[in-house]
Amino acid sequence: MMTKKHIFAKALAAMALCFHTISAQPADWSEGFAEFETPPATAPVVPVAVAPIAVEPVSPTSAEDLGGAGQPAMIDAESTMRLGTELSAQALATAPFMYFDRLSALGDGKLLRPQNRAAIYHPFDRITVKPTSGAVYRIGDTVDVLNVGRPISVNGRTGRLITRTGRAVVLGAAGRRMVIQLTEKWGQIEGGERIVKTAQFTPVYTDTRPAPDIPQIRGNVAARVENTATPYLQQYLIINRGSADGVMIGDFFRVRERERTNRLSEDVLEAQVVNVTENTATLIVVKLHKHHLDIGDAVFLSMRAVQ
Repeated sequence: MMTKKHIFAKALAAMALCFHTISAQPADWSEGFAEFETPPATAPVVPVAVAPIAVEPVSPTSAEDLGGAGQPAMIDAESTMRLGTELSAQALATAPFMYFDRLSALGDGKLLRPQNRAAIYHPFDRITVKPTSGAVYRIGDTVDVLNVGRPISVNGRTGRLITRTGRAVVLGAAGRRMVIQLTEKWGQIEGGERIVKTAQFTPVYTDTRPAPDIPQIRGNVAARVENTATPYLQQYLIINRGSADGVMIGDFFRVRERERTNRLSEDVLEAQVVNVTENTATLIVVKLHKHHLDIGDAVFLSMRAVQ
């Protein structure tokens, strides 16, 4: 059995052996590998003459040069790129408008309600229509579906708010009934709506440059199409000025609080015209300044783009 003394003695012997082995190595460890190294070849250094680079002064480039075909300009007065906005055909088609004639004269027929009166129609549904007397349609004709909304009083006259809620194609007729198939749906369709022959709408481009000599057109807010506590972007407004007053699709109107005693009137919002009738116009809100809007607030034409 080994004692502590024996263990200590063996440890000292091992340490002495290691020290002897290390001390026997050459002072420079790299000497043992000298035969494997190849000294690098030394080549004479040849000076190279560098010719000076001539820098020519750059002349200022004209706007015509920047706008050439080879290098288009960042900003070019002659560029054909359009920087304005565009009202799409669908945006114009779906904008509500006022109708002041007799409702019996509106449209060429009525959609019958589905058998389940709680149901609504969906795209590609087949709908039975009761045409008015004298209405003539052929297979393949396209019709618009009109929704008759609430009555609104404008300039002492009461009219109805009309909205296009869908588009359909005529499939055929049987007796005093006609069948259409719904191809596009822009709003709720539940039966009772009117049909008319499809109206074609062309997109309206609005440039950022104002037209010269903008006429002074002033009026008032007649109604908000959607009854909400506060106005919001893309909400529809009805004003009491129309084509007879010079209003055009694409015009921008600014709405201002109506005048009140001892109170400063401030701007409420800005809106763009998307539909015009003879005595009214439909505007869509594009910018908000306040969170309130009252019937009777003043409106005035603020911007009309060049045509």
